[in-house]
Amino acid sequence: MAIIRRSDRDRGNAEWDDYDGFNLSRDAEELDGCCCPSVDVFEDNAAISLSVELPGLEKKDIKLEVEENILTISGERKFEHEDKRANYHRVERCYGDFSRSFTLGAIVDQDHILAAMDRGVLTVTLPKREESRARQIEVQVR
Repeated sequence: MAIIRRSDRDRGNAEWDDYDGFNLSRDAEELDGCCCPSVDVFEDNAAISLSVELPGLEKKDIKLEVEENILTISGERKFEHEDKRANYHRVERCYGDFSRSFTLGAIVDQDHILAAMDRGVLTVTLPKREESRARQIEVQVR
């Protein structure tokens, strides 16, 4: 079991290392925009799970697709209203299009990927193929 965490100060790194057949690399384009959502990656024997911070978004605002072993999470956070109060000086929250892509290794069962949204966190479960899971082998006594 492993947990990989990245902080904002680490976002300048051009690429993360391959981890167990699941590539965590980031494209330079992703680093340029402020709307790149933070992702936590967790792995256990059965699956790899992604927890993606998407506060304020709904199911209709998010798109997930897998193509040629690439999982892409994309969408748009819209700036829906303008605040015209006299003391309003700047907007620090990110608005606009976002996209995160992950290369899926051979260990991921792409036909059974699940996604669920709860309180602004999208959880994507990438189940491992049965043959790639760790298993215990019983020692036979003769």
